[in-house]
Amino acid sequence: MQGIDGVRRFVLERLRRRAQTIGFALGDPSDDMNLMESGLFDSLGFVELIAAIEEEFELEVDFADVDPETFTTVGGVVDSAVRSAKAA
Repeated sequence: MQGIDGVRRFVLERLRRRAQTIGFALGDPSDDMNLMESGLFDSLGFVELIAAIEEEFELEVDFADVDPETFTTVGGVVDSAVRSAKAA
């Protein structure tokens, strides 16, 4: 596991690629940016992002520990991945 900075870089790179693909003006995403509400990801795209994180970092995101209020934010995704890696 590369740690929180590695996960954050990976997620932000995925966001940039997704934004470019769909013509989304991303700017500089903050940790509280909601990926679903922003229109950057739909439910399938969000699942694909989580799957990519799991594959890249060889972990399984534990949805039992996920806070549904923050999970779909940049920071929530990063934190969930890091917590799942520490629990493994």
